Amino acid sequence: METNQHEMDRSVLAFLEALGLPDHHPFLSLDAFQGKVGGSTETPSPKQWSILDYFITRKSGEDLTPNSLPNRFPTRPSFIDKFEIPLETSNIQCDGQKGGGGVNNFSQGYVERTRSIPSPVEGTPSQIKIVLEDPENFSMSFLKVSPCLWSSFHLFLRLLAPLIVWSCMLYIMTGWVFPASTDTTFENKITRKGTTYSNTGMLLASWLGLACAMVMLTDSMYVLEFGRLVLGVQFALMVMIVLIQVSSSKTTRSIIVLSVILTFILIEYCDLEHPTIEPGFYYNDMNPVANAIAREWPVEMRTYDDGRGTPWLCTGDSRTGMPFLLNSIPDLTYVRRWLPVDKNEALIMDIAFPKDGKFHADKPVYLVLHGLNGGSKEDYVKDFVMRQMAAGSTVAVMVTRGLMDSPILGNDLPHFTRTSDVHTAATTLRKAIGPHVTLGGVGYSMGAITLANYVAYQGNDCPLDAAVSLSGALDTRQQYFYRRSRNFWQSFLSKTLKDTMLEKFSQQLYSRLSREEIESISIADSMISLDEAFFVKYNNYPSIMDYYSDMGAMGDFESWDHNKGGRIANVSVPLLVVNALDDPIAYWKTLGDPVRVSHSGQGYTMLLITRYGGHVGWPLGLDPRENAWRWMSEVASSFVTANDKIIKMEKSHIREQSN
Repeated sequence: METNQHEMDRSVLAFLEALGLPDHHPFLSLDAFQGKVGGSTETPSPKQWSILDYFITRKSGEDLTPNSLPNRFPTRPSFIDKFEIPLETSNIQCDGQKGGGGVNNFSQGYVERTRSIPSPVEGTPSQIKIVLEDPENFSMSFLKVSPCLWSSFHLFLRLLAPLIVWSCMLYIMTGWVFPASTDTTFENKITRKGTTYSNTGMLLASWLGLACAMVMLTDSMYVLEFGRLVLGVQFALMVMIVLIQVSSSKTTRSIIVLSVILTFILIEYCDLEHPTIEPGFYYNDMNPVANAIAREWPVEMRTYDDGRGTPWLCTGDSRTGMPFLLNSIPDLTYVRRWLPVDKNEALIMDIAFPKDGKFHADKPVYLVLHGLNGGSKEDYVKDFVMRQMAAGSTVAVMVTRGLMDSPILGNDLPHFTRTSDVHTAATTLRKAIGPHVTLGGVGYSMGAITLANYVAYQGNDCPLDAAVSLSGALDTRQQYFYRRSRNFWQSFLSKTLKDTMLEKFSQQLYSRLSREEIESISIADSMISLDEAFFVKYNNYPSIMDYYSDMGAMGDFESWDHNKGGRIANVSVPLLVVNALDDPIAYWKTLGDPVRVSHSGQGYTMLLITRYGGHVGWPLGLDPRENAWRWMSEVASSFVTANDKIIKMEKSHIREQSN
């Protein structure tokens, strides 16, 4: 939802004028961007030509010539809405191989229809192919969806494992108290309150309980939550129960022994290493700014592990997933502006103003970076924006290029080592608000990684006054070794992103990658495999570790000796890194040594580590819907507010001295 400019307050209009950003894409005509045929007849550059141009001309009956090409629609959805062509089961692709000629084909079992058309400008595809998938050949489709199905099964099993184990134990013990009769007729079975305890039912409950006890003992989230001793006793108890139930079967006893051996093997294989860092607030008390923030920042705002969390969410998985399933934040009103960046590209910047409709220069202004596949409509982003609007602050959400249905005209697709877009957004906001208004950055998940990396790269030239990284990572190279995240959560994250890349930007992909490389993107089953198949190859990185080295603020860290700490030592504004040790997506090892990190460089990096909270979670109370993401939103805003207070106190002190 966007605001009508005629209804805006003068202070808001003055801010927008100072911002100087257009309300439509600056490199596409307004008619083209709104999905209208016509507009400028200027010949598009080779990078601006798209498949949509071909279909527009076919639909309108125009000739496909350089001067008659209409402005393209920015995205495939707007094209579908305009021409009502059913593409639900189709995949439009171009031949972008060097040398031209031929039609790329992902796999056998496809029905093809190819039309040769003249190239309107040099460098545009000379052939267009519509590929319709054969319903009988589902191997490729299965490879695409199977990782998510497998991960869903595992996560669902792990979420229900405690309930299943304890229910099975209760069922078996009740069955022992009220044993089944040797007469197996229904009338002679012993029944209590309508429940029949048969030998078959108790045997099934024993095996099911043993399997779930094994799952809990070999899962790092449960180990962190309950400890190895408690889970080991629970597993041993279930083994004894099963042995009692099947004491007369040698074969079954052998299966139990194999199950125990398998459990010990899984314990060695799984990521069960207990975090070696302690929860708490880490800062350098020798840095006067960090010390002042620690003094002015209310302890209440940075405390989570005191029992205020949701008690029935007992692992990082549930603290991550359930808030997204339960919480619902109403839509907000944004003013959309387009931020020009390099090479004729532009990003969406959605701006939210306070509820009174005014711009308040005495309140902090925020630049928000969303997660991997998000945008300004993500619920956790809206939660933060809504609370800051109520507090009188202005919030600008920078949308990653290509997301939220935004176009990319050239070949510079999104990748997460790029910090130049953040710098353009931050410097633009700084010029608009001037030097005396506090500008705070807030990043979530992948946005948190990018924000921390940006602050480290910029050093003394950072236009932000403070930054908060929520559920991000510092040394992203360590993320490569987090098998649990890769096996259970990354498939969901990678599927949405790779679908966006393949559906919207197939032309750019074909300009740099081969058919086999694009096929490997389509079957990537995790973010790591997607990074290897797409981001590394498309952007010419030698290896995935080189890519991760550029991505994280500690990606170039070597050691704490001989000034080899890397760019994290360049941080020159207060940077707060907030992570939970039970985060099932971001590895706790990416944080390094919190004490050393907080004392690196000038000591502006601070870490707030909680034992519980999950990934972009931290639910509160018995009913987490009542508070949504309040803890996470308030820890970010209260940190920036504390910094804002210190800046104003320092300026007041300087004025007093000058007088």
